[in-house]
Amino acid sequence: MKRLFQFLSQKWIISLVGIIALVVLIWFGGPYLGIAESKPLASPFNRLLAILILIVIWGANNFRLRIKATQANDQMIDTLVATPEPPQETATDVSAEEVAVLKQRFEEATQHLKQTSLKDRLFGKQYLYDLPWYIIIGPPGCGKTTLLENSGLEFPLARYQNEKKVSGIGGTRNCDWWFTDDAVLLDTAGRYTTQDSDASVDSGAWLGFLDLLRKHRPRRPLNGIIVALSAEELLTSSEQERELHARTIRQRIQELYTQLGTELPVYFLVTKIDLLAGFTEFFDDLNIEERAQVWGTTFSQNDSRQSRDLGALFATEFDALSEKLNARELWRIYQERDQSRRRLIHGFSQQMAGLKPLLESFIQKTFNPSRFESNPWLRGVYFTSGTQQGSPIDRVMNVLAGAFGLSLQALPAYRGRPRSYFINRFFRDILFQETELAGANIRYERQRLWLQRGAYAGALILTVMVIFFWATSFTRNGLWMDKIEASVENYQQIASSLPARPDPRDILQTLQAAKEITLVYNAGSKTPWFMGMGLYQGYKLGDAAERAYERALQQFLIPNIKARLEGEMGEERRNPEELRQLLSIYMMLISPDTLDAKTFRPWVKTGWEQQLNEQTEIRDRLLGHLDTLLLTQLPPQTPNQPLIARAQRVVCELPLTHQIYARLKQQASANVDDYDFARLGKQVTKILVSKGDKRISVPGFYTFTGYHEILDAEGINTARLTIAENRRICADKQDELATADPEALLRHVRNQYFDDYVDHWDEFLSNIELTNIRNLNHAAETLETLSGRESPLELFIKAISEQTLLEGAKLKGILGHFDVTQDLSKPGNAVERTYAPLHQLLQSQDDKPSAIDTIRSQLRDLYDYTAEISDSSDQSEAAFEAAKARMGQSKKDAIRELRTTARKLPKPVAGIVKSAATQSWGTVLGSARAHINTVWRSSVLREYRASIENRYPIFTKGQQQTALADFGNFFGESGSIDNFTKTYLTPFVDTRRWRLRVVDERSLGLSNKALAQLKRATQVREMFFQDGGNQVSVHFKLKPMYLDASVKRFLIDLTDKRLSYQHGPPRSSAIEWPGPDNNNRARIIFERIGAGSFSITKDGPWAWFKLLDVSDTERRSNDQVIIHFTTAGLKASYQLQAGSVTNPFSSNDFTRFRSPERL
Repeated sequence: MKRLFQFLSQKWIISLVGIIALVVLIWFGGPYLGIAESKPLASPFNRLLAILILIVIWGANNFRLRIKATQANDQMIDTLVATPEPPQETATDVSAEEVAVLKQRFEEATQHLKQTSLKDRLFGKQYLYDLPWYIIIGPPGCGKTTLLENSGLEFPLARYQNEKKVSGIGGTRNCDWWFTDDAVLLDTAGRYTTQDSDASVDSGAWLGFLDLLRKHRPRRPLNGIIVALSAEELLTSSEQERELHARTIRQRIQELYTQLGTELPVYFLVTKIDLLAGFTEFFDDLNIEERAQVWGTTFSQNDSRQSRDLGALFATEFDALSEKLNARELWRIYQERDQSRRRLIHGFSQQMAGLKPLLESFIQKTFNPSRFESNPWLRGVYFTSGTQQGSPIDRVMNVLAGAFGLSLQALPAYRGRPRSYFINRFFRDILFQETELAGANIRYERQRLWLQRGAYAGALILTVMVIFFWATSFTRNGLWMDKIEASVENYQQIASSLPARPDPRDILQTLQAAKEITLVYNAGSKTPWFMGMGLYQGYKLGDAAERAYERALQQFLIPNIKARLEGEMGEERRNPEELRQLLSIYMMLISPDTLDAKTFRPWVKTGWEQQLNEQTEIRDRLLGHLDTLLLTQLPPQTPNQPLIARAQRVVCELPLTHQIYARLKQQASANVDDYDFARLGKQVTKILVSKGDKRISVPGFYTFTGYHEILDAEGINTARLTIAENRRICADKQDELATADPEALLRHVRNQYFDDYVDHWDEFLSNIELTNIRNLNHAAETLETLSGRESPLELFIKAISEQTLLEGAKLKGILGHFDVTQDLSKPGNAVERTYAPLHQLLQSQDDKPSAIDTIRSQLRDLYDYTAEISDSSDQSEAAFEAAKARMGQSKKDAIRELRTTARKLPKPVAGIVKSAATQSWGTVLGSARAHINTVWRSSVLREYRASIENRYPIFTKGQQQTALADFGNFFGESGSIDNFTKTYLTPFVDTRRWRLRVVDERSLGLSNKALAQLKRATQVREMFFQDGGNQVSVHFKLKPMYLDASVKRFLIDLTDKRLSYQHGPPRSSAIEWPGPDNNNRARIIFERIGAGSFSITKDGPWAWFKLLDVSDTERRSNDQVIIHFTTAGLKASYQLQAGSVTNPFSSNDFTRFRSPERL
């Protein structure tokens, strides 16, 4: 069964199965394969021929592969025996000689290997390269060669010579090559492992040997590593020697990994296990099959690769082996009758147990992973015995003898026939079955893998793509033909439902349906890749769809345009110029050969814009259809002769100059872009803006380009064409037209043009101003830009000059500057004279700076002025000091000089320069106002909130009363408000009329509300501080006017006085409030005739005003008030005569004072 599987898995068998499948596909599927209309495999002969060609190609390819493999095998053998180049860094003359010895040894067998296969050529691997290769390393005398000699493997060389290998048995000094039917085993010299005889020679030979392997087996140099170490070495070596062996073997494994570039499984064989005392006796009963079995442990791949302590892993598996030995021990003791042999059998398990710690330590040091090296892949640990030679070692008795000082008699050597133990099936069942575990050369394998993948993927992709393209093409063409049919039906349905007089929306729907037909197959375009393969129908159906679309355009679009033209031409009171244009366009439809798309399209577009309002999407789609229509050959339309005749009569009355001017404007509209604000450039539009952010522009006709490319270049031709057109349609004016002079007509047109040119540019310039300057920092930034070398103001003047120097601009490139003395008789100079003041700003004469340089210098001075303020540590305070100083002086400074210069400049530069000065001054005042507000909030407003706000008397409903001292400190002379006003407001405010002072069109910008409150604070001071200072002082007189008859006496206790009235003659009493002792009580008392009295008492520093609040007051004049005291139905009236017309009795306006949050 295994041989059958090997036979079926061969490459030529697999490819044969594929060929058979292709033969069946060709024979049965060939008749159904078609390319366009052809079916090449329909006839049996063609199919047989195709099959024969396929078989011949397959056979030839297999023969080629066979020859190539044979040549590769022979070449590899030849090159292996060729002299290798030793590594430069390690090779010596001696090592080169030793490599030559390897070549000589190997050459003895290669001739036989070239002449024969290693196995049956039908079932097995045929070539040396295809066999797995293994290397055996270990110290000298560890039993490597004996292991192979007694392995029981088949060695083909033994059929032709007595030697199984390419060297003699015993003490392998150089590398031996063992060729078996299943693998190539490389038995290296022990000194290659230890490199202790001559390090440079041994190392050079070893590395040269590895180079041989890597060079001639690049894909997978080796399939595994066998590490051999004898039990004798483990038992008799010291700890240092065992550690040296471990380190040496680990280094050789690392060199194999590094030099060969692969990861190899390592099989650790403990040889000469028969030297353990009792081994021969313990296993003496085994037959040949049982001796061939494996004794050891094979680790799982995960355990051996992932374990961090392989010694511990081995110890676990060794314990399992020991259990099996213990189980077998009883049976062997039972079988054995010789007492001495029974003792040895009984002690063998202990001998093995003594080997465990030595092996565990050795495995840890040799195979445990390290962060600094490639981790050796230990596949398993196995115990073998190739032949039984030498005296066994009794480790247990050696330990006991050493402990008790006893002499130990050596065990006798084995005298029987040598037998091999536990070797054969290790090679056949383990080693040779795991040939694929070894990693390939990563770089070589990656390249080969990607090449293979690329080839397979390419073939697969090509096959799939061909099938996919055919299927896709068939499906897509079918779908597109269905779309064509559906689109045609949709178009016919929409077209049949159109009203008699369709509007553009209805026409658009029909045309869109017609265009949908053309979009299925794009006529004239390349065949889509997914619709080719001989199935594409686009060339037939696409052209037909395009023709149908053109017919739809002519059928629906032209009649609609013609009907609109006739409708507008038939309107009464139509403007003659508009009628002339309509007639001209109408005649284009009548005679398509004369159609001018530049005239025709704009008129149609304008009409649709008016008709469709904001429906821009519909208009744009209609224009797209119109553009397509204009690319076709239009059919002539039937003219409406009466309509044409009536229009001709009106048009012929239109002056020729008007017609010429209108035609020129129409040409410019179609060919010259308008000059909008953005064309001034980003540097300019960053500083200069349009007023109100309006979109401002000058029609393209009134630009430098419009003048030269339209009026100057086309003017005379347009005049002639207009005359010729009038000759055709104006039969009654032939005499006049015959004498018409185109140049004279054009001069009249030029004059009108230049007048309009100036009007348009005046309107454009009048809407440009300086950007709004937000603050001092922005002012400094703007002024720095304006005064820089690339000043936006200069760029602006240059840009305008380029459009208004219609003739001078031609000289600019020659002279490098504008020459104002040029010939004024040139037509364009009519515009240049108008804007000459603007042009002169750029001119310099007699080494004097130009006006723009002077302006830029003054702007720089203003920049320095604002920058000094804006760069101050306290910007607002610096602005306040600067503003205060400027408000009080009249001498010239940067702002006044710039404003003075602005008065001499032409528009709009004058406005821009003046705005720069005025706005900069405004930002200084604005920053000063911010400083004033900061001081106001930190001093006046804070004190107001602490002592005045929500307190009586300013707040009449306040529960608490303002202390007189606080009142005086706030409102009195040199109080908070008075000091603030004198220090911060006097330079900016006329405190007599409480109006803001205005300098250079700007004021501090305090609010009217704030000014009203400050004025009210002054009135409070005048009312309550009549003696001056900050002590409250109010003078008045009280005189009794009336007292109820039932009242015997009326008393007023006020300040330090008591006023009494008993119906006698009235006398005035002078009062000074609040009095010298600041009495905090005011009281009135009614004493009735008989018994009883009634009183009203108020406390606090404002007690008198509290008493007045509960009484009725009657204002007689600005300084006189009648007070009616009432309580319990009793009444007393007094006349209060104030000491001044400004007093707190005749008016309570002072209670309306409220400190503003900001001024």
